[in-house]
Amino acid sequence: METYRLNSKLVENETEYIIQTFNDVSLQTVQTETLLMPHPEDIKPEDVLSLVKTTHGERKDEVEILLKAINECLDIGNLEKIYNLGLTFFYKRFYIEARKLFNSSLMVEPEYHQALNALGRTELALGNVEKSIIYAQQAVQARPEFADYRNNLGESFLAGKKYKEATLEFNQAVNINLYYSDAYYNNG
Repeated sequence: METYRLNSKLVENETEYIIQTFNDVSLQTVQTETLLMPHPEDIKPEDVLSLVKTTHGERKDEVEILLKAINECLDIGNLEKIYNLGLTFFYKRFYIEARKLFNSSLMVEPEYHQALNALGRTELALGNVEKSIIYAQQAVQARPEFADYRNNLGESFLAGKKYKEATLEFNQAVNINLYYSDAYYNNG
């Protein structure tokens, strides 16, 4: 069976986004970034091409809609919408866009603990460990009783090779929530 590969480039605010979709003959899948769609072994080559085109088109439309939503959301200035769109970008692994939205949330409400926590996680995903620690500490200061915030701060400390501090935060997370498996795992 033949391999098909589609590429598209989107430009938004002087930033280029490349969307790539292809089929993997050995795995019998169609892939686009993190999306993996299995297909039957006995699929016809023309059906594979159609599946690649459809998947690519859907992914491209999704990214275009999300990018347009940034400006609309920022224009409205609704704190919850800005934050939730930031989470959407974070989980789609568009970390730079997520960081922009979380920072925008903090411009509207500087003490917004959810945005501080999310910004800490985003900076960690971008490899900015020291910034991650700072934001995670601010989130913990705002809500010291939130086990997730403690665990996230512990992960930032761990990435910064501050093992004692990490262990203390993981233990605090477990003390807050005895059944918090992520904190147990991280502490191990």
